[in-house]
Amino acid sequence: LLTRPLAEEEAEEAAATATWLTVLDGLGLMGAAPGGHLPGAAPDEEAAVLAVHRFLLRTPARMIGVWLPDGTG
Repeated sequence: LLTRPLAEEEAEEAAATATWLTVLDGLGLMGAAPGGHLPGAAPDEEAAVLAVHRFLLRTPARMIGVWLPDGTG
């Protein structure tokens, strides 16, 4: 259930997704070369999903679970 207007919820989610994409790109995980994601541009969905998985593989976690909307918005 939403506790705020839909537009506020969507704006917060878009900002969180943009932050993650920036971090993933900064780590060189968004593609073959850093800078594969341009600010304000929609990234390739497959590239974003792969980047999230590459990021998780760098962690010490033995079990990895991904909720797709967290990675792709």
